[in-house]
Parts: sequence; structure tokens; C-alpha cells
Amino acid sequence: MIVLDATTEKIQVVLAGNVTTNQLNCYAAYRDITTTDYTAGNNPVNTNNTTDVDLVGAPDASTQRVIDLINIYNADTVAATVTVKLDVSGTEYPLW
Repeated sequence: MIVLDATTEKIQVVLAGNVTTNQLNCYAAYRDITTTDYTAGNNPVNTNNTTDVDLVGAPDASTQRVIDLINIYNADTVAATVTVKLDVSGTEYPLW
């Protein structure tokens, strides 16, 4: 489980190089929790070669975004090197 608890935190995915044929399919499921509300959400995106892609955006103020699942499927015809990272105000922390 990953928890984003500031409006400056998000999860990104990026490839080490360009794909041959198909971008990788990415999916995240999460829930936003406040003192009075619980809202489930999800985000399907595709990679964009060596450009960072936001897989899970930052939560609203006074909200904890709890990430339950991150799934990445290699739809390309060759192996890919993928980095999933926490971005905090532009400082990146690799997770996988």
C-alpha cells in the first residue's frame, strides 16, 4: 500500500527507452479518504516512452489517497524497463 498525503505527491511511470510497437498499459486503483468521506477511484493510462506519465495524481488538500493496486502490462513486442516512482514537488523517489 502507498499513501499520498500531500498535494505535492504523485505516482509516475516512465520507460528507460522507446517502445518498439505498443506503449505499456498501466492501471492504478485507489481510494481518497477524508475525515467525512471515502471515494474510490482508478486511472488507466499508457506509457509515453521516456516521458514521465502521471499514474496517480496528487490528492486534494486534507485528503489521503491510498493506492491499493498498480498494474503494468507490457503490450510491446520486446521487453521493457519500467520505473515507478513517487514524485514529491519534482524530487523523484524510485519505488520499482
